[in-house]
Amino acid sequence: MNERERLISAFYFSDLETIKQIVGDDPKGKLCSEDYIVGNFPSQYIPLRYITTFLKRIFSYDDFLGDYIPIAKEMRRRTNNVMDYLAEKEVLIKDFEVNYWYYWDLFYCEDPDSELKDILWGKPSKFIRDNCRLIDLKLFEAVCKFKFDDVKELLKEGANPEAKIYLECDVLDVDENGEKEYDFESCISRIEDEIQFLASCNVLPIYKEYFETNKLIKLEESNIHDLLGYAAHDAMWSLINKYWEREKRTNE
Repeated sequence: MNERERLISAFYFSDLETIKQIVGDDPKGKLCSEDYIVGNFPSQYIPLRYITTFLKRIFSYDDFLGDYIPIAKEMRRRTNNVMDYLAEKEVLIKDFEVNYWYYWDLFYCEDPDSELKDILWGKPSKFIRDNCRLIDLKLFEAVCKFKFDDVKELLKEGANPEAKIYLECDVLDVDENGEKEYDFESCISRIEDEIQFLASCNVLPIYKEYFETNKLIKLEESNIHDLLGYAAHDAMWSLINKYWEREKRTNE
């Protein structure tokens, strides 16, 4: 690996010693320059220091399974050390949060300019006719576009992230009592399904390999995009959970 590839890998695995070795006495100059970014176009540039913010969010929990529990705890410790270093060198603010929607074309996010009918694959009026509320459809749109402020406001107004979005024609099965099972989606399922996919298939296996070999792994841009997507979905899940639970308690 060349120096840039090693630095990307060092950030990905929160290898502080390697980061220090490469950036030398000018961490701010190097890490804030366009020589140390991921991406080929301005709209897709991801500064390497952003990787640390992704990891801080991803590994902030203990609800990992089996072999991934010690990996998550170790990555949390290492990432906190890198975060402290970057903050000390004035490279990154500790509470900084990425504007995920800006990178909408790099992860599972709808085009900000798309219309609700494009996201639903059908006219909203048809969903409303089949017992979906407009406010819940708007929430689904905001979630899919990762418009965090809009999601917050819609939740405050009473939108339900657990609302099932479907058409009457989307029947999968009918039980013996005549109850219909629908092919539906909700804000919750939209976010949870992608988190589970990214975690189990694209992200955590790489960390398992790293800790088994204790060697930096050459990464592709897609690996960084997966971290971005994972962090974005986790941030949306946290927002929904925070305000949805608050609104439920308020209305009880």
